[in-house]
Amino acid sequence: MQTQYTTSIDGHAIAFDVCGSGPGLLLLHGAGKTRNDWHTAGYVERLKGKFTVVTVDTRGQGESGFLTSEQDFRIELIINDFLKVADSCGLGRCNICGYSFGGGIARYLSANNDRII
Repeated sequence: MQTQYTTSIDGHAIAFDVCGSGPGLLLLHGAGKTRNDWHTAGYVERLKGKFTVVTVDTRGQGESGFLTSEQDFRIELIINDFLKVADSCGLGRCNICGYSFGGGIARYLSANNDRII
């Protein structure tokens, strides 16, 4: 797994990695967790044969930029981060899966953007 980065619209680094091939699948981790949890639990290994699996460290988590202001965690910024990652991976429409905090973000992403399946 090689860490890649994109830059958010407000100038922060967003870390992600890409494995496999096929339709895009964004995996969103829970609160206080990192994208590595998807790897450790075996999800990426099982899914990468059918999907281009993209795991992302949500802003302020893991290898993404460290943030301290509550303004840095507005939902519209978080949504834009995931769309920037999808753009960086060349994904148009893509699937999404999240748990805990990531499940809430997935709900907002799919409700506010037609790129999410």
